[in-house]
Amino acid sequence: MYKVLISANPFGKINSKPVQILKKNKIGIKITSKKNIEKNIQDCDFYIAGTEIVSDKIISKAKKLKFISRVGIGLDNLNLKLLKKKKIKVAYTPEPQSESVAEFTIGLILSLTRNISLSDKLNRKKKWIRPMGHILSDIKIGIIGCGRIGSIVKTKLKKLGVKNIFCYDIDKNKKKLLRKSYKSLNFIQKNSDLITLHIPMNKKNKNFINDGFINKCKKKPFLVNTSRGLIINEISLIKALKNNRVKAVALDVYQNEPNINKRLLKFSSSIFTSHIAAMTTQARQLMELQCVESIIKFINGKQDKRRVI
Repeated sequence: MYKVLISANPFGKINSKPVQILKKNKIGIKITSKKNIEKNIQDCDFYIAGTEIVSDKIISKAKKLKFISRVGIGLDNLNLKLLKKKKIKVAYTPEPQSESVAEFTIGLILSLTRNISLSDKLNRKKKWIRPMGHILSDIKIGIIGCGRIGSIVKTKLKKLGVKNIFCYDIDKNKKKLLRKSYKSLNFIQKNSDLITLHIPMNKKNKNFINDGFINKCKKKPFLVNTSRGLIINEISLIKALKNNRVKAVALDVYQNEPNINKRLLKFSSSIFTSHIAAMTTQARQLMELQCVESIIKFINGKQDKRRVI
């Protein structure tokens, strides 16, 4: 009998179908907290992972592990080189949450530029203040990273009447697809009133937003990040907010989740949410279902488009 370890909690709460599929295929289920992965993975054939770091030590303990199915889009929490060396297969679920994250990004942009969150905070302190905002159609918005999520954000912004949308992506093929909206990174830094980030976490993108990047921004932009926390150097960001080099930020991801830098929280005009961009019932249940489907396909020796190694 196979066993699967699940650390992506809660799992099967919105819809029990993924759990039912595992049981139907006689796969034993073991639920674990993130702290106890190393101890519980030792006798498991499969692993359904969340955003936690799957360390090399965990992999060394996983003597029976054949397959990791990742609930979500990022793979930066996995050492793919080591997994490939150990012949452990990996799949992920990049499609289901794209719409949810893009929609959430739009919500953050609106809240940030119209001071919705700030007004709520002030009212809770019995301070009746009416902060001035910016009309969305008049804001110049730069999108860095125009893959699945960034391209949906662009479409939604256009439908909301945003006239000036600038897009940058490291993939040169995107230049043809984006046409007139494609701009250089330097152009976006100099001309954007708001910059939203939709790039993966890798060695090149770590600390992508740093002193050098911020110093090239001419318009003291708003900054939105729903991708990965490590692409922003938080020390540089705090300094920029303090010196008014960045107007305000809306962050859903951080360097040391679940801990948010206390110095960031002092900036009341900014918004800080708890990595919830993908947390919709529709996206979650589909991600869980796809994770289980990938395991079943692996057992049956079938092709899987969601498999990365």
